Amino acid sequence: MSKQLIVETQELFNAIFKCCLEKTTGTFFVATEDNRSCQIVIEQGIVTSSSFSERRGFHAIIELQKLKTARFSFSKNLILPMDDSAKISDSVAVLKQLGFERFVVAEKKNHAIDLKTQRKAKAHRIYRGQPIYDTVNHTETQSDRSINNKGSITKKPVRMYRGQIVND
Repeated sequence: MSKQLIVETQELFNAIFKCCLEKTTGTFFVATEDNRSCQIVIEQGIVTSSSFSERRGFHAIIELQKLKTARFSFSKNLILPMDDSAKISDSVAVLKQLGFERFVVAEKKNHAIDLKTQRKAKAHRIYRGQPIYDTVNHTETQSDRSINNKGSITKKPVRMYRGQIVND
């Protein structure tokens, strides 16, 4: 994502929001018409730090929002190291400040629903480091049980194929 021409800053904000939605990692490099520079670091869709001239952190975002036009480029997978004063603790606040509040609220609501679903579901197995959740109501049948070597009945493990639960 690279812009060589001077564009309205709303186009930059849209690009930042798109990177956050896509969970992208990288750094935005912004240059103003009066030759001031700004850097915004995004790690896996979370705005982690920013600097704009002498401003750092969230104050840099507020200062950036005052601009009308700028040039920008995005370097994917590049995390520009910044000092602690440039760290941003609340990425959601940055997106709200840039005018994406209604999308952020919807995303938070969807995320909360996903977390509730995961809490209710049972983790049957770990596949490639990720817990596999069975959200389908599975009723236990005679074929789901087996007799172990001590003579007691135990439940058979869930069958997996390519990371998916196989229902017979």
